[in-house]
Amino acid sequence: MPKVYYYKELNSVPYFVAGAPVQFEPLPGNRGVLSLDSPQHETLITALNSAAEKHIGGIVRISEAQYTEKKTLAASTPSLPRRAKEMLRPMPKAPFQRKQDMAAAAEPAKPVPAPTPQTVTAPPPGENVTGPPVVEGFRPATRKISRKRAGDVMADALPK
Repeated sequence: MPKVYYYKELNSVPYFVAGAPVQFEPLPGNRGVLSLDSPQHETLITALNSAAEKHIGGIVRISEAQYTEKKTLAASTPSLPRRAKEMLRPMPKAPFQRKQDMAAAAEPAKPVPAPTPQTVTAPPPGENVTGPPVVEGFRPATRKISRKRAGDVMADALPK
């Protein structure tokens, strides 16, 4: 009974034959190997041979020597522990800002005073005043801000 040997890259991505995933023996580095007996697994061997010939799924047919070499190499090299994925975190504030934030959180909240209504002064009776009433606390602009028009700018640029 001859045996057939296969090697697979990216073992975490399964290869399906007749709707079922083919189970490769895991090796370090996301790789896998598989040995099959010829008469017992004929349909599986046919499907894996066609995948190896077409270079599908990272499957390669290997010899018995390559199979034993990969198995012994996998046993002798320890797998590296995976690092935990780093999460994005907000940058810490400067120490003086943290102290201010802690002090602000510790002192009780101050009530916000209600806004005072604006008072409108009415002119004395009998006085004829034109224009809107003056509101206390409001100062109108003292100068006019105007834009030059494009024609004015062009006229200024021309020599006289």
